[in-house]
Amino acid sequence: MKLKFFILGTLFLLGQSISAQKIHLNIFTNSASADSIINSITKPNNFNSKQELKATIQSLNDSLYIRGYFQHYFSDIKSDSSNSTSLKLHLGKRTDSITLKTTNPILIETIRKSSIPFSENKFRIAIDELQPTFQKLLAAENNSGFPLSSVSLVNIRQSNNHTQATLILTREQQRALNTVTIKGYDKFPKSFLRHFLKISKTTLFKRDEIISKTKNLENIPFIQQTQEPELFFSKDSTNLYLYIKKKNINKLEGFLGFASREDISKLRVDGNLDLALTNNFNYGESINLLYKSNGDEQQTFNLHAHLPFILKTPLSLNAQLNIFRQDSTFSNTTQGLEISYNPSPQSEISLAYNFESSTTPTPLASTEEFTKNRIGLGFQYNRRTTLSFFSNTETIKIYTGFAQRQTENTVTQFALGIEAIKSFNTSNNTQIHLKNKTHYLQSSSYLTNELERFGGMNTLRGFKENSLNANTFSSIQSEFRYTPSSKLYINSIFDLAYIKNDITNQKNTLYSFGFGTSFLTQSGTLKLNLANGLKPKEGFDFSNTILHLTFLTVF
Repeated sequence: MKLKFFILGTLFLLGQSISAQKIHLNIFTNSASADSIINSITKPNNFNSKQELKATIQSLNDSLYIRGYFQHYFSDIKSDSSNSTSLKLHLGKRTDSITLKTTNPILIETIRKSSIPFSENKFRIAIDELQPTFQKLLAAENNSGFPLSSVSLVNIRQSNNHTQATLILTREQQRALNTVTIKGYDKFPKSFLRHFLKISKTTLFKRDEIISKTKNLENIPFIQQTQEPELFFSKDSTNLYLYIKKKNINKLEGFLGFASREDISKLRVDGNLDLALTNNFNYGESINLLYKSNGDEQQTFNLHAHLPFILKTPLSLNAQLNIFRQDSTFSNTTQGLEISYNPSPQSEISLAYNFESSTTPTPLASTEEFTKNRIGLGFQYNRRTTLSFFSNTETIKIYTGFAQRQTENTVTQFALGIEAIKSFNTSNNTQIHLKNKTHYLQSSSYLTNELERFGGMNTLRGFKENSLNANTFSSIQSEFRYTPSSKLYINSIFDLAYIKNDITNQKNTLYSFGFGTSFLTQSGTLKLNLANGLKPKEGFDFSNTILHLTFLTVF
């Protein structure tokens, strides 16, 4: 008697012969308990060939052995002219435990790592632990590059209620991936396989590792899996097939803010236009264009380009141009280059250089023309989510660096920035959404035209866009979201911010509160948020209420 077990990453039956007439199998037993056991082992009863029938019967034998029925046998084997085969099953007495012997050092090491008591080249387990033990042994083989290994029981001997057997391991040659084939998107940038997913044709076959790597396809935003990855084993090769299709994720987002003006009895309108183009050249590239105006002669233009895995290396290139203009007071221009590396599909580290210059046609007391060279390090983690407006989100970005500001004097500065987003699903239709933005600038002196600017939809709702400036700033945006339908949610607004401006010697804690809604239309997602901003020692003033209107479309 020999019992053999094996595991394949994926089992495929190719080129099966189909006979003109099906073969039918009937199995009879001599007890209700035996009927129950047979029914628990789900097997087909119609077959295309005798080979299929034979394989199924062998599988049934193995299933009974693994359950401890080593004494079972079949009798009254009959076949008739209608291609029907009948078997009568006798279960016999079930064994409760089994002692396994082995001298194979590979098996011994795996067994000991599984914390199974092992001595004198043998170990004893309950019969219910036999199959899990085999699965552990084969999983270890899979993760060592031997996906076609098998373990067998030979020399099976029984005495009373106990069974003994010898455990052996049969190995084929170690396997590596020979081909990785993309199905459904012929122009998929292959560099993402090697440098993002860390998969190449020479990757040693490790089942759990390959499963983990292919799961990271979810972190590539411009593709969508059409079916689960598949592994095909042939005699001399191991082939991985990935089934994906290109997904259009170009985004156009427009924002408008409406509020009353303090100086005149008119409505003030601010807003921005944000265009994001992704993978239009099938390189995985992205281009972002942002234009913003706050309605008070303040304008921002930002252009950012991302080129992944340049020259087939694991390094990516980011380039940025930012222009900020404050009426006729000053104008800042920043140019930046960044080299980044992905240690994992969710994380990125970067080295950045920025050059900033500021001109002051009509300088104020606290503004001055300057140039600034800055070098810094960055880290970010992104758990990609769907574009659905109600989804789990997890993002953190950290940047830090040193700069030298040059005017008539040279001043060394240190900067730190943090951006984080986290969503918590509290039930099937409720969610808590949190967003933080923090900026810190340390310097022996400060200029107004170098301070970070805050306020508005992305930092502190209820305040005008970029109406606040500070060398230290930290804000928390919070929402409680309720989803009455799949295309709508209603949210509360409570934002909190701390600002410190060492030029004006001000330290303030600011608040805003309100409510909003977001709903999905045929053209895109429309968001409306109504928020009122509160300053220290000031009561509620309805004139401080701002309506934030955002529309996002994907194309």
